Amino acid sequence: MKTRAPFFFKDAEFIFPLLLCAVVFCVYSVSLGHNFLFDEQNIVLRNPLIRQLSLIPKLFQNGYFYNDGRFSGSWTQYYRPLTSATFAVDYHFWGVNPLGCNLTNVALHCLVCLGLFKLLVRILDHAAAAFLSTLLYSVHTVHTEAVTYLASRGDLLGTLFMLAGMIFYLRRRVRWALFCYVLALFSKESSILLPFYLFILHFCFVGSGKKVMARQLAPFVIVSAAFFVFRNYFCPVPGPPLGPPLEAARRFFSMGGPFLSYLEALVAPEPFKFSLNINFANRFFDPKTGLMLLLLMSLSVAWLFALRRKESAFFGLNIFLVGLLPYSQIIHFYPEWAEHYLYMPAIGLTVLLACLLKNIFLSNKKNLIAVFFILYIPFFSFLCFRTWQRNVIYNNPSTYYELLSRSDSIYAYFGYQNSGRIANEEGRWEEAVVLLRAAQAMEPHSEVTHHLLGSLYSQKGQYPKALEHFKRAYECSRNNYHHLLAVGAIYLRMGRTKEAGETFEKAQRLAPTDEAVYVSLMAASELLGDPNQAKRWADKGLAITKDSRTESGNLALAVVRMAYRQKWDAMAKFYLSEIVKKKPDIFWVSDVARLLSGMTPVDQFMGVVSARYYGSERTDRGYILMAYVMQARWDEAQKYLEKYRDDFEKQSAGQALFKKEIERAQQEIQAHISS
Repeated sequence: MKTRAPFFFKDAEFIFPLLLCAVVFCVYSVSLGHNFLFDEQNIVLRNPLIRQLSLIPKLFQNGYFYNDGRFSGSWTQYYRPLTSATFAVDYHFWGVNPLGCNLTNVALHCLVCLGLFKLLVRILDHAAAAFLSTLLYSVHTVHTEAVTYLASRGDLLGTLFMLAGMIFYLRRRVRWALFCYVLALFSKESSILLPFYLFILHFCFVGSGKKVMARQLAPFVIVSAAFFVFRNYFCPVPGPPLGPPLEAARRFFSMGGPFLSYLEALVAPEPFKFSLNINFANRFFDPKTGLMLLLLMSLSVAWLFALRRKESAFFGLNIFLVGLLPYSQIIHFYPEWAEHYLYMPAIGLTVLLACLLKNIFLSNKKNLIAVFFILYIPFFSFLCFRTWQRNVIYNNPSTYYELLSRSDSIYAYFGYQNSGRIANEEGRWEEAVVLLRAAQAMEPHSEVTHHLLGSLYSQKGQYPKALEHFKRAYECSRNNYHHLLAVGAIYLRMGRTKEAGETFEKAQRLAPTDEAVYVSLMAASELLGDPNQAKRWADKGLAITKDSRTESGNLALAVVRMAYRQKWDAMAKFYLSEIVKKKPDIFWVSDVARLLSGMTPVDQFMGVVSARYYGSERTDRGYILMAYVMQARWDEAQKYLEKYRDDFEKQSAGQALFKKEIERAQQEIQAHISS
């Protein structure tokens, strides 16, 4: 008697999704766990609001690039709280291990591909055509920036919720579709276009009358209008400026060349591609606008031709064209051109391809089907190879930044900046200078480049040059007081303590609520030999920052260190107790306070640092030595000091206050040995 095969081996709608996920994980596996790059550091490492799930409500009150309690530069217009919330979940389970974030992005891409496959099966009723077209979408190289680059997670979430909304809409589950729309809006701004997509979907596939369409789409239009009003008038994050209408039109009609570049990226993706700038037309009578007009005429003909069929092809073409609208620079934003902008529009092209494949398969013409596979298999293999290449590059920061510096991107100087930073970290000082000088030549007014050069010269003890670049960084910025703090720190290292104090006081006037300013003022007062003045600055700072748990916690820990240096142990223990009791969940500060108080064993603290605090392994050594001294564990303190003596000596060079902390440990250990 024959046994029947399990149903799932016969069910294409089970096997095909399984294959899609397997292929996606194969091509993206090489990038899993890659180091944080560019905005990934701001979004994941420097955002204090993602470090506790209890802080998720605050994500809805702040921008996407919320950075250590401050907005970050010109990127203040992005509002994607739900996307930020997913990073909070990642952090809860993985800490600062980038593998967790990478896995989430790949899983989201898989879900998008599964949603696309389900949608295509629903509208085409042809599983093979849906699978083969979705398979190309799943491995396409232009999606690498959306999947591998963590900062682009909004594209994944927004697209996923919009696809889910379309599927629910087709199933007449309008409330669920509306819920998905709300989720999409808080994931990516361009998701506001879902009502347009649903209108086209209804027009092509639902087939009910205009009144039914209006009744079903009305809630989406209302939500869209409400979100527009909220975003522009009530949202805590300011929206982007619209600008003069004529300038918006001029930018739009300059998009002919960039549109062709998008098509080129879809057909022949390069091994490495970064965001580009667009050379907009200076006037309406410009060859660039002529090219756009020609393209608009061609697309209009294609649109009218597809309209006659009023089904899948028309739906796909409209998804592609409408999906590109947010990136047509009607509202100007940066980057002006990026491959991850194609993540949603490419779904429209996938629908068009699926329509073509369905017609080929239904024709039953073997020669035509053979020609299709002769073209399909090499192109699919090429895309897999290119995507694998891109992901290999992401996994090697040095290669990534080197390729960026050689690219034609407006951000090529970022490549030189980061290559110089890496060279400096690896001890290749002369090479670092050359690379940072190259970045300076490309963008002379970059405050980041000057700050990196200042840090580099400071490490080498060339304080006059460091001072010059930190001052230049401040001039290039818009009163960024962080550069003033760096200027003051150099004055301290040069022994110009009075000038350091004056510089810190200037920074204090610019940022009277920032704990870093008071930490610097305390340091200057200590080095001037006036610890009582340092204490007065501490008291003032604590009073001003009392309403900010993070700011006051950071300052309290600095007060503990000052008290330790001055041997005011009662004061140190008081503030440690205050942190542990009243601020037990502040990033880094609370864990250090528990270590110094003896509540957390050293081994456990080192494990916490490794898991939660990316790049802090060297910083924790000073606190561990301090903990041994404060807890009178002299034998362990002596062994630890001997083990890391060279490292402590290097850190002490040019850091007089850290040197005092090491000297106290040495004196106390010696006193214990003598007794």
